[in-house]
Amino acid sequence: MKIQDLSLWEAFYWVAKDESFTKAASRLRIGTPFLSKKIAKLEESLGMRLLLRSTRKVSLTGEGKSILSQVESFLEDYRSFEDRFQSESEISGTIRLTCTNGLANRILPRLILEFCELYPKIKFEIDASDKMVNLIESQMDLAIRIQPPPDNSELIYKPLGPNDLIFCASPSYLSRTKHPLKRIEDLSLHPLIMFGVYENCAIKGCNLKLKNLSQSRRIEANSGTFLTEFALCGGGIAVRSKWDVRNHLAKGELKQVLQKHQIVNPQSIYVVIPGRRLMTLKVRIFLKFLEESAKSWS
Repeated sequence: MKIQDLSLWEAFYWVAKDESFTKAASRLRIGTPFLSKKIAKLEESLGMRLLLRSTRKVSLTGEGKSILSQVESFLEDYRSFEDRFQSESEISGTIRLTCTNGLANRILPRLILEFCELYPKIKFEIDASDKMVNLIESQMDLAIRIQPPPDNSELIYKPLGPNDLIFCASPSYLSRTKHPLKRIEDLSLHPLIMFGVYENCAIKGCNLKLKNLSQSRRIEANSGTFLTEFALCGGGIAVRSKWDVRNHLAKGELKQVLQKHQIVNPQSIYVVIPGRRLMTLKVRIFLKFLEESAKSWS
């Protein structure tokens, strides 16, 4: 039996991995009916049933299970072989990336510009959102996220670096406040600007958490960009990611306070990918570039 259309094997592989025609079709960026036709054509060519369809789930037949690992290895070997004959300077295509608004505003512009200077034929589609985007359903190649990986995640989380938090405030706020910051306990006398998720972050070297010092917290928001701007306007003492306010600190628009008191933050910055298998060369190269660039974010 000879099957010349490689896309038939790719169709089978992703339906088997995702256990869903809808998810696999979204990942492959084709219509679900067209994907079903590919699977039917493959099964007809092989003379065997590979997948069992039900209203809720797709599962492998015995024959499907027996060949899945071989198909996976074959597709990976083919992709690696194909990449050997493609010069990095000639790589083209579109990389679809989702990340938080803060990262999109503070870090991505310079990073994307540097990458595009190295690989001018690469294009980017950026989805900047503080909401969690489903990578498969939205057909994203990768995401940059700030959160611990879920225990049951089927995605791959690769750490880029720590999400270091600092205390900072505008010079105008510090000049007009009647409560100087000499001890960590003095924070309770100031309006504290931070995400609610940071409340359980401990202060290294003492038995306090941020929630013990946030009695004067008068505003809640789910936008890091808004919180930073609120601090720039003199709204109080902000707990912000160092990468987010780095430029403001350098310009003197914000000043770091209580530098001796380190905030213990369990969150890190991660790049998230649907899977290593069958990753395109352009995404692999950008992923490597991203990991190198992240070393200078903090």
